Amino acid sequence: YQSAYGVKSDLERCLQTKDHAPGGSGTLSELSFELAQHDLPGRFRLPQKLYGRRQELATLLAAFDRVSTHGTPEIVLVSGYSGNGKSSLVHEVHKPITGKNGLFISGKFDQFHHNEPYYALRQAFDEFVTLVLTEPEAGLHRWQQRIMDAVGNLGQVLLDVIPRVQLVIGKQPPVAEIGPQETQNRFQMVFQNFLTAIVREDRPIVLFLDDVQRADAASLVLLKAFLSDP
Repeated sequence: YQSAYGVKSDLERCLQTKDHAPGGSGTLSELSFELAQHDLPGRFRLPQKLYGRRQELATLLAAFDRVSTHGTPEIVLVSGYSGNGKSSLVHEVHKPITGKNGLFISGKFDQFHHNEPYYALRQAFDEFVTLVLTEPEAGLHRWQQRIMDAVGNLGQVLLDVIPRVQLVIGKQPPVAEIGPQETQNRFQMVFQNFLTAIVREDRPIVLFLDDVQRADAASLVLLKAFLSDP
């Protein structure tokens, strides 16, 4: 459906069929009509279907299948001139990946936040938190336990960079202040433990980072660290 009016019209037709049955005992199994006959969109929209990129899509999905099968990380770089559909190409794999029980999360490096460490990664894992919060209570508890086991008493290190994770693991105890390099090394260790905890054989993760040419140095160091970790 492209409009609420179209949904409303069909639901009313269902209701009328039930009400007009003898004794009001009509069932929807007795109803047969073409859906969305009165579905009139309020504005003109161009279709989002991607054309002429079958080979590139196949390459991306093949990489996903390899990672799902063998459990080793891969990086795929999508390059091209601005505006030629790179982001649209990557987002086209969203449906088949989620259809295979994978998680698709994304972030975008922004020229106005170039000096803000881990900006795109925080966006992406904010999306991860949103997905986790939609799980049933039992599933949410499993995620919570898995992450807390991984970060131990250093959970605040993760929250300092990805504050929304607190919605999953709750408030964390403060950590000792150390030097800048030691702080970066500690975060790198905690983040890798966090990734190890959330990436499972039955739930591979696709992390899409847009405009990597604008990435900050800290993000690149972190990407190198966890891509080289078997």
